[in-house]
Amino acid sequence: MPRDRKKALATSRVRCRGPWHCAVCSFRHSGALVTCTACKRCGTERRIAEASSAATQETIEQPLTTWIDESPQALTAKASVSHVDAQPPSNGSPLIAQSGDLVVPRAVAVATASDAVAELRCGAAFRIPSAVAGGSESDTQQVGESVVYSEFVWQTPTKRCPHLSREDIQRSVSDANFGRRLCGRNNNRRVAIYDLVAALAKRSPVPKHADVVSKSWFVEGDRFLQQRVNLQPRKLRRSFRCLADVYDYSTVPAGTLIVDFANKKVGGGCFGGGFVQEEQMVAQSTDFAARLHRSREVLAKHQAASYEGVHMDAWWDFEACATKENLDNRCVQHKQSAPLTILAVDAPVMRNRETYGRSELYMLAKKVTLIFAAASTLEAPLIFSGLLGGGAFRNNRPLVLLLHLLLQPCGDERPLWFHHPVFWSFGGVEARELEHHILHFADVLLEDLQRQGVATLGEALELILASALPLSESDGDLAQEPRLCT
Repeated sequence: MPRDRKKALATSRVRCRGPWHCAVCSFRHSGALVTCTACKRCGTERRIAEASSAATQETIEQPLTTWIDESPQALTAKASVSHVDAQPPSNGSPLIAQSGDLVVPRAVAVATASDAVAELRCGAAFRIPSAVAGGSESDTQQVGESVVYSEFVWQTPTKRCPHLSREDIQRSVSDANFGRRLCGRNNNRRVAIYDLVAALAKRSPVPKHADVVSKSWFVEGDRFLQQRVNLQPRKLRRSFRCLADVYDYSTVPAGTLIVDFANKKVGGGCFGGGFVQEEQMVAQSTDFAARLHRSREVLAKHQAASYEGVHMDAWWDFEACATKENLDNRCVQHKQSAPLTILAVDAPVMRNRETYGRSELYMLAKKVTLIFAAASTLEAPLIFSGLLGGGAFRNNRPLVLLLHLLLQPCGDERPLWFHHPVFWSFGGVEARELEHHILHFADVLLEDLQRQGVATLGEALELILASALPLSESDGDLAQEPRLCT
């Protein structure tokens, strides 16, 4: 770049026009930091190509690599831009970057040049709406983008029992005192359930071969807030399915990611008191029970744990699940699954609170982020998820669904089955009607975010915080249609 042009860009200043990202370290400046003329994290001066008409015109004539060259750190990003061409294509449209079907119009690239660098730094491959690039009008509502989770999510084998062999599991399940070893001598009802499921597993004609591999997953720093949110309406997403029922694992493909609505200590009261979603999931799988008996992970606010190679052995229906500790053993059915991946994800405990604070809301967003990160990294063919923390922990149930919708990567074809059964009503409204409210209220919140032009997860969470959404105590989260602050 000529020295005079570089000087013009470096010395230009921008008036407050909303949040901005540093072109070097991608730190997001919002709120009181919008007016900063230098990055508060790395000290880099704020620059923009449209400081003067001359600088703007000259910048338009430069390829996108000019912006990348100014920030060497961005070159380490994992965006899949494999070819940059500064010459217009043969049809005359002013395109500057191509990589397969990744096409960026020059005018758009200049108008959002600093954002483009931030996107590359975050590792996100983005696609301009096809109407801008000459596509059909029906495609203008959706911007496809592939999130590179390795920029802010990392994984490691669990500290204890990272690998449990199939031989060790079979040896444990074959023990005649399997249930007693898990639960002790003072819980005969729970012992009977584990022994029944173990007997079903031993009689199964379908052999199991997979070992159980355990990993811990972490969200690092605040980079997760820079994720681009998916604002496509739920009803237009073919890959997003909502079911008002309990998990049924019997026909899902191998490697399906099953989200366990976990306690901070994975398994919760699985070997003692309590018998809701997580405890029942452990009881339905001798693999999962044997693994947790060896070691039970304690999750931090930014952590999840995965268990690959787990077979489910038994299942019972919605009505049987609702009986909790009074489960009738005659309702237990033998339904062996393919080897699955269980992802244990806890939620903030919101009992005796009025609404979310920043810490609790960020924790919930990190946990949902880890669901999609694990599914992407492990190449899960299907995701089972649902009302994370929506029961005894009293989280806002439409908000949980909303976060799944926002964080599902744009254009992601991986099916997600979101389960939202309501077992009891506490406000005089039928449970089936509450299940409908969960979907409708989440749709309303998504429309509000789209109307207000929200682009990133951080912006969405700020609006949600300001709106003070109610919690599910006495079904308060479903009492009236929610609206976000403007």
